[in-house]
Amino acid sequence: MPVLPRLRAQVVHADANGTNVLVEPSGAAVSPRIAGFIDFGDMVHTPLANDVAVLLASVVTETTDPVCEAAEMVAGYDSETPLGRDELSVLLELWLGRLLAAIPRPSRSPSGSRRRHSGAGAICWRYHSTKERVCASIGPYGPGW
Repeated sequence: MPVLPRLRAQVVHADANGTNVLVEPSGAAVSPRIAGFIDFGDMVHTPLANDVAVLLASVVTETTDPVCEAAEMVAGYDSETPLGRDELSVLLELWLGRLLAAIPRPSRSPSGSRRRHSGAGAICWRYHSTKERVCASIGPYGPGW
């Protein structure tokens, strides 16, 4: 993506998901507020849009309309940290790229035979299924929101 070097970059958490985000308890009428993050092992200096893409790939997986849910998450993110036009223009491709990168691929052993990754089957299918639903949702419109 030629636009990536022009995007705003900073150190990002790069692993915001349900197990790494701490929320304050709230009443039923109030949405929980983020209180903090844990697990900084994936921190990296990268375009801010990559952090949003990782969030989407980690959280928007179990829905029939991932694009709609992602749009809501992006709107919420944007209300706190406004995203620029270029950042929004590449977000879908970054999200799909993250989904693809998270799908384990068979590796080859030193003897040349194929090995399977163990313990990743459910995660692999969750990401693959989300990617397929995203692509089906955007249909002929292609990347972009």
